[in-house]
Amino acid sequence: MSKKLVLVSIAVLLFVVGCGPRNSDHIYFTSDRDGLGYNLYSMKVEGGELVQLTTDLSLGWYSHCSLSLDGSQLVFVAELDGDSELYLMDSDGGNRVKLTDNEIYEDRPTFTPDGRISYDSEVDGDWEIWVMDADGGNPTRLTYSTGVDEGSAWSPDGKRIAFASERDGWYGIYVMNADGSAVEKLFGEEYVWANDPAWSPDGTKLAISSNINGSEDIVILELASGEFIGLTGSGDEGYFAERYPVWSMDGKQIAFFVTEGGDSEIYTINADGTNRKALTTNEDVVDFLPYW
Repeated sequence: MSKKLVLVSIAVLLFVVGCGPRNSDHIYFTSDRDGLGYNLYSMKVEGGELVQLTTDLSLGWYSHCSLSLDGSQLVFVAELDGDSELYLMDSDGGNRVKLTDNEIYEDRPTFTPDGRISYDSEVDGDWEIWVMDADGGNPTRLTYSTGVDEGSAWSPDGKRIAFASERDGWYGIYVMNADGSAVEKLFGEEYVWANDPAWSPDGTKLAISSNINGSEDIVILELASGEFIGLTGSGDEGYFAERYPVWSMDGKQIAFFVTEGGDSEIYTINADGTNRKALTTNEDVVDFLPYW
């Protein structure tokens, strides 16, 4: 089966979206602005009302986070006990509970459309994608490869998972069924890498990070046609890296972060590439890993 036919079949499969969007006017992100650690913050997209949600996270691990479908909870990763573990808390920072407790590293958690949590773990000696109940129970391994598998992104109907893998020697974007079966490669080849997939709310596109245009940019992959649309950068000088795209729940905008030298900032941009806007402007401070 050709790559184009694979992409068309995926788009048809996802035409009917199985979950409704939450109403979130906040972006959650990680920052070292307090000088103590990679702590979690929230801010209104239209400006103002910056709230620090954690104060005790360390500089030893980047604190990826994900918001539940109803916007009430955050799952995040933190290195508090010598390794990175997963934690759950209310989206205002309260009622924190620890979900994993082992001597192995976990990373990049995300809520699934049915309310579970998928994440990366090296519990079996290699970075693979796992899924578990929201209370930490029933951990189940989904990927099996000799290379790193990471960054799971679930289709809105919960039937498919996009993820990044270096199983072919170079990071590319793959998709699989929700149970880990039927793995298919969508994109990636030698010297042209891709990572950080994010599924659009209507299920027809993936936003990814890739150097397909010569620099680390945010790119849109149209699943029906297989067409790539450059959203940011396109080789512009001055941008060292643009990564970790995340869609607004109405599908009209994408948040991401830009790293230049020792500075990282959160940006938004319309899904058609217009109206690029910086949400944070703190020189020599790392503001990154947004979640909408």
